[in-house]
Amino acid sequence: MKKKSEVKAILYMRVGGTETDQSSKSIERQKRSLTDYCEKNGIKILKAFEDTASGKNFNRDGWKELLVFLSENKESNIILLVTHFDRCTGNFLGALQIVEMLNKVGIKLIEIETGKDITSVFKHNSIHFILSNVQIKIK
Repeated sequence: MKKKSEVKAILYMRVGGTETDQSSKSIERQKRSLTDYCEKNGIKILKAFEDTASGKNFNRDGWKELLVFLSENKESNIILLVTHFDRCTGNFLGALQIVEMLNKVGIKLIEIETGKDITSVFKHNSIHFILSNVQIKIK
């Protein structure tokens, strides 16, 4: 009988640059929620990354460190956990980039508030997903 592989998680937390007054509390709430989720589901936490910056682009220290970590750790059964998908990005192109990149390396992005595997949902119904989950600003 084959032993089931242990699921391992990378945690990502972010607050926007305009949320700085409450940033430490919000980051801590996100971390607590993600940690509780891992404990309840028997998931080992590999590392946690955080940012206090806008989600409009990927020029964020924590996000860059996360990408380096992913490139250096080719283990199987790694998932990326966020409380809400908007913690990763706040725009359409960013959403596409994240899902494409994670699909290429075989990592699932799980939004714990809904329990959805964003990479899978996005692949199968991207336009509906985008319109219902990411704010699109039209000027």
